[in-house]
Formats: sequence, C-alpha cells, structure tokens
Amino acid sequence: MGIFFKPFVGPYDEPRTLKEAFWRYKPTIEFIKKHWNPSWRSFLDIGHRNIFTDYLESILEIKILNTSGDLDRDATYPKDNMDVVFCFEVLEHLCNPLWLLDCIYRSLNSDGVLFLSTPSRLQINWETCHFCEHSLDRLIYLFRKARFEVVDKAFVKSRISFGIRPVIRKVIGWLLFPYPEGIYLFLLRKRE
Repeated sequence: MGIFFKPFVGPYDEPRTLKEAFWRYKPTIEFIKKHWNPSWRSFLDIGHRNIFTDYLESILEIKILNTSGDLDRDATYPKDNMDVVFCFEVLEHLCNPLWLLDCIYRSLNSDGVLFLSTPSRLQINWETCHFCEHSLDRLIYLFRKARFEVVDKAFVKSRISFGIRPVIRKVIGWLLFPYPEGIYLFLLRKRE
C-alpha cells in the first residue's frame, strides 16, 4: 500500500495483505453483514482509501466513496446524503472526534447508519499515534453528544502478543487496571 504519516510517530506501513490484518477484519465484516440492508445505495468511508475499503467493496459488491483532507478541521465530504458511513479506527487519532461525528451526522440521510470501530486499551498500551482512546461509557457519551444512538455494539478481544514488553504491559494492566483490550464495534443511527 505505501507509507502513510501518523501524527506523533511519522511514517508507518499499512497492512499490505488481508492476511496481515484479518483478525480485525473478519469480526468487522461479520458485524456489518449481521445488520446489512440491501436497499442501501450510497456509502462513505472516513479516511483515505485502504485495503479494507477495497475488501468491503468486493465482499459487499458496493462502491464506496472516501473523504479527503484533515479529519480534525476541514475534511471534504460528498454533498449527497449517505445511507451508510464506515468509520473504522479513526476516532482515536483525532484531537476533536466530536467535530468529525457532527460532520458524519450531516452527511447521513435521515435513516442512514454509521458503522464505527475504535480500540480499547489501557493508556500505557496506547499506540503512540493515538491521541486518545475512549472507554465504553465515554464513547456512549460522545455518541449522545453527537446526536447518535447505539443500535448494536460488539467487542472483539485483541490477539495475544508475544515478547517481554507485551507480557509486562499485560501483567501490569491486569494487576493495576482491569480493562478490556480489543476493538469496539458499533452500529449507530441518528437521534432526531
């Protein structure tokens, strides 16, 4: 795929193959299929085009548009009202996730839905490119503030990491801060 820039870190490599990130993609696809409505016609993915966008298009047989620009300040969104917006693992990179959720709210038509995922980890385990990771109750509060309601949610546990540092982080985490590590998946819709 190429090298992209993550804030606070610099360049990083995105997964080049589905196999590299399949443990994250499989439960996400299952969650989407569980709620899929064949009458949906317009789709938007928040962020740059990536291997998962292509995978979604092929598996769901749809055409997905992408945003462009700085998602914290002035991202460009299609003018049309969207039936579905996908926002996978974006919120944690933003300084102002409420602004993005407001933009998504305006992009959705009245019965449109938002599929969203975000990681859940102890602060000592945050990726260095993550500005903020939210607990479940803070996410729910953020969604309410943005005028969304949670239709469904799921939690996917992280794979076990091997090595000295991951084990030390896990042990410290389990002893001091019992907190689930994984990915939250949400289906949201507008509250009127």
